[in-house]
Amino acid sequence: YPKVYPLNLDRIKRPVIPMGLGWKSGLDQSPEKFDFTPEAKKFVQSVHSNISLSSVRDILTEQVIRNNGIDNVLMTGCPAWYDPEYFDKDYKFIKEIKQVNVSMPAKYHPQIPLLLSYLKTKFPDAKYIATFHHGFWTQISRTGLWSSVNFLKMAFIAILKLYSIKDLSKEIDKLSIYDEPQSLHIGYRVHAHLYCLSHKKDSVLINEDVRGRGQAESLNLRSFDISDMSIDEKLDEYFNNHVKTEGAEIRAALSKIEETFLVMQKFLESIKTNKV
Repeated sequence: YPKVYPLNLDRIKRPVIPMGLGWKSGLDQSPEKFDFTPEAKKFVQSVHSNISLSSVRDILTEQVIRNNGIDNVLMTGCPAWYDPEYFDKDYKFIKEIKQVNVSMPAKYHPQIPLLLSYLKTKFPDAKYIATFHHGFWTQISRTGLWSSVNFLKMAFIAILKLYSIKDLSKEIDKLSIYDEPQSLHIGYRVHAHLYCLSHKKDSVLINEDVRGRGQAESLNLRSFDISDMSIDEKLDEYFNNHVKTEGAEIRAALSKIEETFLVMQKFLESIKTNKV
């Protein structure tokens, strides 16, 4: 505030209730070291003074909020954790992966070629797809041009390594590529990761910033970072354990989601108590 949420609370007569919001910062930042600007802190405290409860998407964001003297907050998980159509479906461990979907990050990083090569070695008989959630042409501006250069560079590298390229921008139905039978998602997009988990599918997230780390820590999942150039060794250890335990870590994360849904329900109930 005021850059992301330029709200004039004096003009808004109904409660402003944060739902599933999250803290974003670099991987070198921690909740203990983070400070709101005085203007933003006053805004956040003002919002919370007029509601019963707010909702945050991970335990790191909860810590940031509580560090600023706010107690009426619940860690509900990200709303993307929950897809009611899949509540009654069970997770099924897949031993033979036939399709590997790699969600590409917002910016190019030297780790990317290493990851793409490792996956080709690890799953030699699979089909390989590199997905781009924002497409290739984001906006007509200097920032948009730089983003496009990054995306095209990553696409070129993926093509050289014999990956297919998929633009998943603008239409939510395009995410169904992650629902393909015997497929695995691995990559940098948090919402590709959460989409798969909500559909009881295998997924591995590599963190670009603390948003990914917050999800990993909230779900007790192994945390991998984009800055780690030994990612191949760590992923090999992860996948070997994943096969040995038949997906025990994913199963535990899905149980955590089910458990946390009760907290989300409590938050949704609390909305009724706010005066309008």
